[in-house]
Amino acid sequence: MDISDKIKKRGFSPPVLPSERVLIEMYRASRKTIRKALKILEQKGEIETNSGRLRTIIPAEKIMLGPKTKVIRCLVTRWSEYYTIVLNIINTMIKQRGYVPDFHFQKSDCSYDENMFAKETMDGAILVGIMNDEIISRIRQKIHPRPMVLINHTTNLRVDTATPYSLAAGFMAGEHLAKSGHKNIGAIFKDMPEDRNFRHSFEGFKEALISHGMECNNNICLWATDNLIPHNKLDIFFDKNKFTGIFVSSYCAHGEVVCGYLESRRKTIPNDVSVIGCDDIDIKIGNKSIALDVVRTDWKTITKLAVNRLFDLIDKASDAGCIRFLVHPSLVIRGSVKNQ
Repeated sequence: MDISDKIKKRGFSPPVLPSERVLIEMYRASRKTIRKALKILEQKGEIETNSGRLRTIIPAEKIMLGPKTKVIRCLVTRWSEYYTIVLNIINTMIKQRGYVPDFHFQKSDCSYDENMFAKETMDGAILVGIMNDEIISRIRQKIHPRPMVLINHTTNLRVDTATPYSLAAGFMAGEHLAKSGHKNIGAIFKDMPEDRNFRHSFEGFKEALISHGMECNNNICLWATDNLIPHNKLDIFFDKNKFTGIFVSSYCAHGEVVCGYLESRRKTIPNDVSVIGCDDIDIKIGNKSIALDVVRTDWKTITKLAVNRLFDLIDKASDAGCIRFLVHPSLVIRGSVKNQ
């Protein structure tokens, strides 16, 4: 019997399969034969029977995906403190949908096991913190047509992405320092060419200074990807430029290095050097907490947008069209930037 072939070739228009009576007349077969054929199609996952014996044709995209595993795989690299918020939300939202979260933590983009992304072992994937487009592309090809979303990565690849609006963050920091009356403003960035978030915040910062008529050729300090900033480099940076305002575009550990260095030089924040940080992370030097002004990334919103998008793709069994969510930062003023 060629009912299965007709469904695959769209001989019947989804979503509803003809009734048993119509199929009996069409194929000149007995009711027993038709029901046996329909049972086989249902077992193959090509049709499903609803209440009232209404049989629905399952779209070809869903047939490709196979049966649901109810597992969502999450790969996390380059750990940062704010990921605690991200992962708690991911864990809660996945469980609320009746799925099982499967977390994997790696020190770098390149240390993951490609076999963990076999599409037969999961219904979707969430990548957190991955910055290498080649790695993202390889994972995408491995799990296709299962859906995948990225969190905290700006990419040119055709992948659903939720990311901070880093250009706005850099501009907001530079603007805040300039409007506070500082005439000599610098910034410290991690030198990571593959991370567009850092590069965009770098560009936004420079744009803010230029808009206030300031030079920005000698006021940027970069440090190596995998190392903390050496004090001798900071000595040169601060001694040469005599900054009164600094934007630290970094994760918590590097913010602590900068603030610790300033304290070792007997600099008071904000009286001697005003500092604005990136991300709302409490920075402590010894037992003392420094109330930095911060450009805060709304990680809760970013994560919820990404997870909701993933389940939307799973429910629709669709990979058509990719969405990029850019979430605008907010400025939190705590008094570490001195008003002149």
